[in-house]
Amino acid sequence: MQTIWNEINQRIQAIDFESLWRSFHPYPFALYTEKEAYFEGETYPRPEGFIGCTTVQHEGQQIAIWNLDVANLEDHDRLTALLVHEMFHAHQISRNEMRFPNDLILLKAHHCVEALAYKILEREAITEDIHQFHALRLQRKNLESTEDEEYLETVEGMAQTMEYKALSQLNREKSEEYFQEKMLALKNPKNVYGRHNHYDVGMMILLQGEKEGLFLSHTIGEESRSIFELLDGQMKSDTLSVDLPIEAAEHEYRKIQSKKEEAIGEFLNKETVTIPGPFTICGYDPMNLHYLNCQFFSSHFIALMNEQGEISSFMGPSLLKMNDDSANQVVEILREKNA
Repeated sequence: MQTIWNEINQRIQAIDFESLWRSFHPYPFALYTEKEAYFEGETYPRPEGFIGCTTVQHEGQQIAIWNLDVANLEDHDRLTALLVHEMFHAHQISRNEMRFPNDLILLKAHHCVEALAYKILEREAITEDIHQFHALRLQRKNLESTEDEEYLETVEGMAQTMEYKALSQLNREKSEEYFQEKMLALKNPKNVYGRHNHYDVGMMILLQGEKEGLFLSHTIGEESRSIFELLDGQMKSDTLSVDLPIEAAEHEYRKIQSKKEEAIGEFLNKETVTIPGPFTICGYDPMNLHYLNCQFFSSHFIALMNEQGEISSFMGPSLLKMNDDSANQVVEILREKNA
């Protein structure tokens, strides 16, 4: 682990962070496994707060962390770029970024088929024509709220852009491969669902806007508008007449609903125990959390606070029965027996 840390640190020192985003700079980073962590020249037992690949407060400072059990990439250029992504989140938090989305509301959001069809067209348009993307997004906004989605495009799209640009400094060929991967993903309707959908769209808004000479850079902590709102303030688009891919949208909607039903059904076929609430959701892994029929299914990690303010963390599958009127109020939680 020390060898990998040193390899990454050498690459971090070679990156011009200021050219990625004004006032951005390297942040400390730790690598860890289930048993131990390596940070600032020392190996010690994994801290309890090291969960996932993210940014956390550790020893009084905001740092980036990476779980080598989950993603131990042999490509250290790619791994370094991913840590730059997490460092940018550390930067956002340190600068009091105000545009973090409400993930739970996003996960609860129900897309009508027409809106989902617009979303499929948006993803393809952003790879080629930012003006067309802008027009399509405005038309979809007439059908559903996109506010939290646009905040996610902002905070994650910016971080993913830093990842891509850092990789460009480390290895131009690898960054071009990365860019083409994102382009193909955006053009594929099957990727219209999922959190990473918003990362890719946000990155493309920034990169395509840059090509168009639009002014999307800003000071984090002083800007409340999403990057789409910044784009919208500089662009005028006419209403488009389009053939909506309704059949593709219906197919993707049915497929994602079926996957959720299958995962929850498989969980309920096991022997479970019920832990009565009420609880408030206070921590979660948004990449492994799904909503269906007034229930959240967490396949990885969830943290819940009881009425006395005590927090309990649950690793592994959990089914949360929710209050109908809330995105974070839990009535009860089901867990596998003996989990």
